[in-house]
Amino acid sequence: MKKWILFTILVIAVAALAGIGKLLLERQGVADAPSIQVTPASYDFGAVIYGDVATHTLRVTNTGAAPLIIQRLSTSCGCTKALMDESAKTILPGGESMITVTFDPAVHKDDSDVGDIVRVVYIRSNDPIHPEVEAEFKAFVVKKQ
Repeated sequence: MKKWILFTILVIAVAALAGIGKLLLERQGVADAPSIQVTPASYDFGAVIYGDVATHTLRVTNTGAAPLIIQRLSTSCGCTKALMDESAKTILPGGESMITVTFDPAVHKDDSDVGDIVRVVYIRSNDPIHPEVEAEFKAFVVKKQ
């Protein structure tokens, strides 16, 4: 009976050590990976007159240990554009690049974008922990008088 208990404890200990070893290997891989940081995470354009275009710049920083590659930029609405130079889409460790965001409430040619507006920029990268991050943009769109 004691041998059975000892055997069970040994099996549990080996399984636990294997799990810890796997976790350490996974963390090592993440430690050698890129890491994206986007600032600001949210921005308020304030009042935007219908027909005007508002612009803001996002800073993308690689706080990781491998090159960060921006794979795709997209937005939640056609009235919002996110642009980045192709040459700036690979960011070395410790480096940064800029994304220019424009908001044009008149792009739809109607008054649907009047009042409080919230739009999102989606940034997809090779960061294994945060493969897609979001930056939120707000505005209060007013009609021209």
